[in-house]
Amino acid sequence: MSSSIANNLTKWSDEQLCEHEDNDNGLYRRKSVEHRCHMKAWKEVEHQRAEEEVRWKAEEEEKCKAEEEVQHKAKDEVWRRTEAEVRAHMEDIAQAQEENFEEGEMVEAAKEREALKGWSKEEAELDESM
Repeated sequence: MSSSIANNLTKWSDEQLCEHEDNDNGLYRRKSVEHRCHMKAWKEVEHQRAEEEVRWKAEEEEKCKAEEEVQHKAKDEVWRRTEAEVRAHMEDIAQAQEENFEEGEMVEAAKEREALKGWSKEEAELDESM
């Protein structure tokens, strides 16, 4: 081979190699850009998923708090009703005791009146006999 042909082959090979290297660099840059875009999209999806999970947990916490508040209010209402019923029952008992006491007093007063009437009759009889 002549030196010009050998130089052309060498030159051509160098050009081809340089072009191939440029293609590799271009391919690398495209792959890098694609990878960065892919990673950016993946990070965005992960970020959205994390925000959604935080939102979901906050909603669940709010639901639990609301349920606890409803239960607390229900318990308070039951206690208020129970206390009112106990108070009414205690008042009924106190009133019944007063009535029983009054009845007992009335019975005693009636007995005393009867006894006094008896004394009065005896006194009257004594007065008459004198």
